[in-house]
Amino acid sequence: MLWESLWRSVAKVWRIEQGLTNENTQIYTEQQHQQTQLFFSIFRIRYLNQKILLSFNNDYYLVKTISRLDRQYDHLCLLKSVNIPVVYDIQNIDHYHIYNAHKHKSLITHIIVSSHFFIHHYHNLLQESQPLPILFGITITDKEKDPVLLANELPPSVQYYKYTIGGTITKDHIPRLATVVHLSVGELDSGVVPNNVETLILRCPDYVVTNPSALVEFNYQSIPKSVKCLTLYRNFEKININLLPPNLRYLRLVNRNIQGDGFGSLKRLSMLCLDGEEMITRPNSVTQLKLFHVQKYDTAIQLPPNLYFLHIQKMYQDYSKVSQLPAPLPRNLKTLSLDIQTKLSPNPSNLKTLKLYNLGHPGDFYFHIFDQFPNLSKLCLSVKLKDSFSHMFDIVCPNYNNSKFPSTIKQVKFKSQNTGRPSESYHFINGKVYIETNLPLSRHKMSIIPS
Repeated sequence: MLWESLWRSVAKVWRIEQGLTNENTQIYTEQQHQQTQLFFSIFRIRYLNQKILLSFNNDYYLVKTISRLDRQYDHLCLLKSVNIPVVYDIQNIDHYHIYNAHKHKSLITHIIVSSHFFIHHYHNLLQESQPLPILFGITITDKEKDPVLLANELPPSVQYYKYTIGGTITKDHIPRLATVVHLSVGELDSGVVPNNVETLILRCPDYVVTNPSALVEFNYQSIPKSVKCLTLYRNFEKININLLPPNLRYLRLVNRNIQGDGFGSLKRLSMLCLDGEEMITRPNSVTQLKLFHVQKYDTAIQLPPNLYFLHIQKMYQDYSKVSQLPAPLPRNLKTLSLDIQTKLSPNPSNLKTLKLYNLGHPGDFYFHIFDQFPNLSKLCLSVKLKDSFSHMFDIVCPNYNNSKFPSTIKQVKFKSQNTGRPSESYHFINGKVYIETNLPLSRHKMSIIPS
């Protein structure tokens, strides 16, 4: 039902835009009409796909800063229209006054508040003539200020619960209807986390962080079978995926040793790999994999056969060392994202998107990317060079040398780290190339019209 409502809303937006375009063609010249269509061919895809559709994978949308009410006004209106909660975290009374004074505050449908705010301000504000958004979540993150509340002291609307002050909590603390729980506790007993929880985040208490080498035995019984997304920011001795919830789709963890292949439901895996650890075979069901390495040497990585997204990043500062890519890469890999120095070699012919960050290679390196990946449609480069992409590839908009690019190329995003220039997006459309400069809205320019 939600998706049907979403697609009706998206279709309505599409029809409105198309109607406006058709109306304008009555007064535009043929050249203006082509320019308008060109603009929308870029704008529609990026806005609808990147800014709206991807967000509907979540059960709610968290507004991190109040300024997003201005920057993402249309986006948030659409979320609200299809009854997806738009949530704002009110940490203190100052945050409340900032929220209350904003002209678009009506976009906020739900709020998260601290237990201190809930005790000292929430009930008073409920008495005001203007109603507050629905209380969506409660946070207990400050040992000095936030009192520890029991679940029966909270409204039944609370679905988000965050407790990060350490110690021990019981089943009487977490609301039974919570679906998102974020905990930082010493030990977690069975039955504490409600069976309704789908997203669970477990972090180390502060005293454990000071001794990161200490291994902890994982209590599988403490994880409800309802959990679909699990984050473990603790260095457990080992994790047996076969003992995790059967419908688990997403797992993020600090790896010590993972075992098992799961039940086929696990699709997304994100791992921080510590020093001295050997990489082992990942569950075959995984299709999206992120690996963050701390060690300063290469290790063997056996990748799942059905992987279509892979990100590899080294977390230390020695970027000069060249790392080897896992070989062979899966045949169905569609997106490869690398934040390491590496030598590229011909890889899966199905690869569509390549992202390369913090590159320090000489200019000649970039000319061979398209030779090795002949079917790319999108390339993202973040490089330590002063040259612009236009200069490197002899681009004079809207013309370019098509022998230097595959016929499949649609977009190149380029950022030079050694200059003050903003990042640029090159859009390849109908044998021409157009540059979109990623500036703040007040300075944004798009080179879609040849000068």
